[in-house]
Amino acid sequence: MCHSTAGVRGHGGRVLLTEWNLDAHGFRALITIQGSRMPRRVADRRSLFFCGARLADFHGLVVQADPSTNHFRLWDLDTGREEGSGSRFLEQNHGLVWVSSFGPSIKLVDLSRRSQLTWTLGFVPAGLAVLDDGSVMMPSSGEPAGSLHRLIPRDGRLISWTLPEEQVPFSGVSACDGAFFFVERRLSRIARFHPRNALLREWQLPAGSNPQVISLDRLGRVWFSDANFNDRIGRLDPRSNKIALFVKPGVVTFSVRPVDRLRLGRVVAATDLASYLDVLHPGPVREHVVRVCESELTPSTQRPSTERARIAFTDLVIDPTSQLVRPLDPPALLRFSTPVVAPIDLTEQFGAIYATAGVFDERKGPSRLFRMSAPGQRIQELGARHA
Repeated sequence: MCHSTAGVRGHGGRVLLTEWNLDAHGFRALITIQGSRMPRRVADRRSLFFCGARLADFHGLVVQADPSTNHFRLWDLDTGREEGSGSRFLEQNHGLVWVSSFGPSIKLVDLSRRSQLTWTLGFVPAGLAVLDDGSVMMPSSGEPAGSLHRLIPRDGRLISWTLPEEQVPFSGVSACDGAFFFVERRLSRIARFHPRNALLREWQLPAGSNPQVISLDRLGRVWFSDANFNDRIGRLDPRSNKIALFVKPGVVTFSVRPVDRLRLGRVVAATDLASYLDVLHPGPVREHVVRVCESELTPSTQRPSTERARIAFTDLVIDPTSQLVRPLDPPALLRFSTPVVAPIDLTEQFGAIYATAGVFDERKGPSRLFRMSAPGQRIQELGARHA
């Protein structure tokens, strides 16, 4: 299978790398970061959100940040029996924040009412995505096979489907047609499931692939990171069943996201666990048709228990440090070093790239929030332009 080297055309200049030191203020970031889709009455559109935990007791947090004012609001999640579990997956929809922990529950956080509703599931979600109808899709690992779950909050139903083969489902993103894309790590597949007809489609990736985090671009193509030390990221077109693989030098790519709203052309951003943020323009590459199979899954339904609680918040102002940095490997790849700490997840927001950074041992090591932006441009103006 052919590979293309990823590069950026005409963008070899410096960028402004801004860093907020989180652990110096007693909390840390945990994996997932999302831009705000909240109504202005709940949160200014300059806000972005990420999962976090307090260092003192690893109490779970939803962190709301306004990078234009350096204001951070830490929303305390009531972990209850999951004490010390923290949180890791987060989504937003219609002014609400959904968050899952390292324990067997999912929480609906209403910031305007300062409350949370917790569903006790009996499994640990391995990602989540909110569909347009307000329901939530979640994969979970299990024995002998993993499962998919859909929580319908208006009536409390949890509908589950068992995957047909031994599998480790992970990550997930919703599509505009109501489908749910996720990765199957053990069998190296990208999968699409639609809860309306319970139809599962699976695309087989090349041998040795280890897909991790996926995202969709504006054309509906699936981008995925390949965290198997094989220096590549991938793109799947689910309409043509074609896959393209792009070489991205590095150690382990954990997350890749399209950032085509930035003024850099059609580019993607990626995190590298060797402490780099990468911006790359996938060059032309020969696509290959991959094998796809379909199956219909059988649902089961239950109604998990719920518990409502109030949540409190703490306000902080964290003054960042900024520096102009030059890419390390132009022109094939715009690679920017993030000293001390490796970026884990990222998002495009307000005309800039934001990334949470830490280590996989969540209780140890430094934690940061990074912003990569063009020098001399005000984030407030970019935020208004891209809102």
